[in-house]
Amino acid sequence: MVARQLQRRLGRGLNRRGRRRRRDRHGDLLHRMFRDGLHHRKRRGRGKRTDVSDNLYRVAPLRASINADYATGQWNHRAEWQLAARQDKVSANNSETATGGYGLFNLRTSYRFDKKATLNAGIENLFDRYYADHLGGVNRVSSSVVAVGEHLPGAGRFGYVSADYRW
Repeated sequence: MVARQLQRRLGRGLNRRGRRRRRDRHGDLLHRMFRDGLHHRKRRGRGKRTDVSDNLYRVAPLRASINADYATGQWNHRAEWQLAARQDKVSANNSETATGGYGLFNLRTSYRFDKKATLNAGIENLFDRYYADHLGGVNRVSSSVVAVGEHLPGAGRFGYVSADYRW
């Protein structure tokens, strides 16, 4: 009985004590997304240097991942949208260069034969978007297609198939 009451309260936007939950301006949208089976994840970190007036070296930009999952029977499907913001708060002392933001779209599927065996397949970077991950490395070789000091490009469109077996 108590579990049902708690579940009803949480479903109506109330906390465990029966008070209205606080939400930010995107909270209602995110609540609906989670309820309907969409998932998202975002990570953010930003530090400060106190010894000199310069930005920290090799700090990742804001990233987000929005996923939509669908499962039916033994099949699982996922559409994923990975986003990264532009990083222009770079370290001048270390000659770091800025990188542009990007968005990648990935499709994944899996088929579970039984509790032990699964077949997985997917396509990463479906639209073959050119991008450079800020933490992906910098070219230091002079005889290369990428100019010296430029960020190395991320992987283009590719597909994969894998099998899992657990014993």
